[in-house]
Amino acid sequence: MDIGQQLDKITEYADKVIFEVFQKYISTISSKFDLSKTQLENIWKDIYETHCEQHVKQPINENKKENKKEIKNENKKGRHICEYMFHKGTKAGETCGSNIRKGGIYCSRHKKFESVVFKHKIHHYPVGKRPIEDPKKIIIRKLRNTIHLWHPITRLVFRSKESKKVFGVHRNCEIEELSEKDIDACKRWGFAIEEKNIA
Repeated sequence: MDIGQQLDKITEYADKVIFEVFQKYISTISSKFDLSKTQLENIWKDIYETHCEQHVKQPINENKKENKKEIKNENKKGRHICEYMFHKGTKAGETCGSNIRKGGIYCSRHKKFESVVFKHKIHHYPVGKRPIEDPKKIIIRKLRNTIHLWHPITRLVFRSKESKKVFGVHRNCEIEELSEKDIDACKRWGFAIEEKNIA
């Protein structure tokens, strides 16, 4: 068995152990703080994806590039350097670093962006306020043998296709009134609630 195969087995074993510990952690936290497992998994996915995006975009020889940039910046003391940050391509996340000749904060190539405000794609939500899923992916189904609609994940029931307001929850094959927990779920998912159910 060569070193590559041994490393693959070690990596596989480490991934398995981490996954098992992660599942135990999620179940413990969800039972202790009354949070859904899907919500915790979504929080983890956000953190993991942003971490991976930062490390995948950076090449292996990044330290060499950073050292070269530091040396260039030391040589250019007293000169003004363009602060434009690239948003796409191979230089994403890096600053331009070119000389500025006519004042301002950007070089002549990026001067047109001085008045532009860039909107970043990453959204940071406070704990417990993050939407559980992308609103485009929320699936509402028709409740069998009725005119009502329901959300399978939360089991919330909507009055009709026209009203689109939650009036109950589907439990034990019956439609029951909303509890405080169900109202919180409505708010978290962004569903409208009928006025008589709002206390």
